[in-house]
Order: sequence, then C-alpha cells, then structure tokens
Amino acid sequence: MAELRAATTGLTIHDPRVTLLSNADGGVVASGADWLARIVNQVSAPVRWDACMATMDSLGATALIELAPGGALANIAKRAMPGVARVALKTPDDLPAARALLAEHGTLEPPADADVPEWRLLVAPAAGVFRACGQIPLGTAVTGGAELGHVESRGGGHPITSTFPATVLEWLVKDGDPVDAGQPLVRLQPEGTA
Repeated sequence: MAELRAATTGLTIHDPRVTLLSNADGGVVASGADWLARIVNQVSAPVRWDACMATMDSLGATALIELAPGGALANIAKRAMPGVARVALKTPDDLPAARALLAEHGTLEPPADADVPEWRLLVAPAAGVFRACGQIPLGTAVTGGAELGHVESRGGGHPITSTFPATVLEWLVKDGDPVDAGQPLVRLQPEGTA
C-alpha cells in the first residue's frame, strides 16, 4: 500500500461536485484529498455496500442505477432498500430504463458546472463479429442516426448507430473482429464539445 500511496504523490485532484460515498465505510467523501486517501486504503479493505445503502437511505435516495457489468448490488438493494427504484445497467438494452429512471427521479441534463465528457464510446450490443459500414476514416463527421456498422450474431444483425451528431476519433475494432457484448467499438466526439 505504501507504493500505491507514493504513486499518488503529485496527482491533481478536485473536490467532488456531487455527493460521493466511500465504499470503505459508506461515509460521504468531504474532499478530493479525502477521496484519494480513501481509495488508496480501499484497495486492501472490504467493500461496505451495506454502509453505503444505509447512508443513501439517510440522505433520502429514491433511486439508484448500478453500472455494468453486474447487477448484484441492485439485487441486494432490492431487499435492503425496498422503496428505492433501481436499474442494473448491464447492456446497452438497459439504457432506456436508466433514462426513464433519471427522468422520473432526477435529471437527464448535467449541472451547469459539471464536467461533460469530450468523447463517448459506442459499444457492441451483443457478442458476434463486427462489420463496418464501408470506410469511415478518422475525422469523419457523422449525423445523429448514422449507422457506422453492425454486429453479426446468431440472433441477426445489431446496428451500431450514433444517436448524436459527432466526429469519429478512433476505431477500436476492425471489420471482421470478434467482439463481446459491451465491448467498446468506436470513440466519438459529440458535436459542440471540441
């Protein structure tokens, strides 16, 4: 752990802009320095999801979204937090449910002072073989709804479509590559984030 702590020396850290919980003890993280110390110690400590759920209850949480790959934490919350709505985001097929949960319990728009990603990934919706839609070179501008390729699987073809206008920054797979569900395929820069 001393080596990990030493490796963090000189890192630029910022205070959280939203409520951030530590899975070491379920406590609210007070500062960026507090987070860094907690994450270094967490490497060799047990995860306290029970304490996180207790803190969320005390803060009045009404919904939670568990990010991929599991669903285990959402299932535990189902029993421990029966009044809280949940979505386990396991595949891209779960995105509509997550968006609906956010619309009902929160917001779909980031706060004005939020850090918005400069790029986004499109991922494989299923396991199979990636097939590109022709040659789409880096720097190409694509429109919302543009199909960039598809994943061939036993269940048929699954289109890979950008839902927003963007520029192609990087291809992470080639035509004919085998892919797993959730595997990143292409990195895009949404229009207006340059």
